[in-house]
Amino acid sequence: MLSFEEKSPLRQFVVLAALVGAAYTLWGTKVMYPFEIITTFLHEISHAFGFLLTGGSVIEMNVHPDSSGSLPGYGGSKFFIFSSGYIGSCLFGAMIFLAAAKSDWDRWILAFFGVAILGLTIIFRGNEFALIAGVITAVVSLLIAKFAPNVFCDYLLRFIGLTSMLFPVYDVYQGVIKNPQLRTDAAMLAESVGGSTVMWGWLWIIVSVAVIGFTVRQTFKS
Repeated sequence: MLSFEEKSPLRQFVVLAALVGAAYTLWGTKVMYPFEIITTFLHEISHAFGFLLTGGSVIEMNVHPDSSGSLPGYGGSKFFIFSSGYIGSCLFGAMIFLAAAKSDWDRWILAFFGVAILGLTIIFRGNEFALIAGVITAVVSLLIAKFAPNVFCDYLLRFIGLTSMLFPVYDVYQGVIKNPQLRTDAAMLAESVGGSTVMWGWLWIIVSVAVIGFTVRQTFKS
């Protein structure tokens, strides 16, 4: 008889399929808006780490109401800085998803996630909207972690992780592959180190899909 116990392979598959379907169906709606803002946070935070890890400096981190973002800075490796946004947010998503899938510390992870978003927003001197969104993210995360059932925290973390992994694939395809004339991270990378905008876009998609595949495989391991 098939098992549908907590953490069982069947449950893992059903949850993953449901989350993918929900993210795909609801993307661009008001329901998904908070998660789109979160993916923007992770994208810009990844750029910030790209600056800092290669010897550069961050001027400020901006997140805007239309879910776009910007992170002016100077110095560092252009290759890692421009590549870190999409690849970094995908890796953050994988870590969040696996942390939820492989542990029972969902409440603590969710609380830490919200506080970390707010803390990094303050450290990187976010604009007013980023600060407001960071405060809301922290407060809501702490309230859910305190009062919601652990299983709800688990599903929420997985959804955050999944959308952060899928975002690079969706956004790069829409903004880079289909519209290579736009001023995107891939276009700026092509100008800085060579290659074409579309080439870098496809490379980021391939890396993101590989990360998603690894995450799914790890999820089903006992």
